[in-house]
Amino acid sequence: MFMGLGTGCMIAPLSTEAMRHVPAPLAGAAFGVNNTVRQLGSVLGPAAATALMAAGATPPAGIQLAMALAVVLLGLAGTALFATRAGQLAAVPA
Repeated sequence: MFMGLGTGCMIAPLSTEAMRHVPAPLAGAAFGVNNTVRQLGSVLGPAAATALMAAGATPPAGIQLAMALAVVLLGLAGTALFATRAGQLAAVPA
């Protein structure tokens, strides 16, 4: 119940932020890409976590593998965000 509530409360603000600086002529395509990526993540994330949990030799080992996937993906997302923001800040004249 709490996961559903949290997800419902986050989809609209995240979509708004993703679309904030998109030019009007590209808004439809950008919204479609945003929804497609969100749907793919909703399907592939749990599937990958389940596969890793099943791959563990013991249940705790499987859970550790699934959590390691989440940590690695979060680290990659943070690195990509940092690289994107650093590139934007470097392009802004002082």
